[in-house]
Amino acid sequence: MATWDDLATAEPELAADGRRLLRRTGIGEGLLATIRDDLPPRINPVYAEIVDGRLLTFVQARSAKATDLEADPRYRHTMEGPDDMPALSVRIEISSMLPTISATATDTAVMVML
Repeated sequence: MATWDDLATAEPELAADGRRLLRRTGIGEGLLATIRDDLPPRINPVYAEIVDGRLLTFVQARSAKATDLEADPRYRHTMEGPDDMPALSVRIEISSMLPTISATATDTAVMVML
């Protein structure tokens, strides 16, 4: 599976544009569209960041997003920009979902590594 670093090596301008879109407001944000059997995709805002050459996003455990991703690891991450900058949308399959430490034991989060 390709990583963000792989994209940056193959298409440096595209990767640079994607990084600018991801960080345009100072925080990494985008839209996560998950696939659901015979239902329309579920689209939710998410925070994401490029860390160690991989695109990471966080979803709450037991959330609709986490349930969708556990059922089907394919999804689309879209980063919107201002009118003069085209959006970037990437189709991705999760390489792993890892539990992370949370503020409360009953509401853990998972880190989705791409």
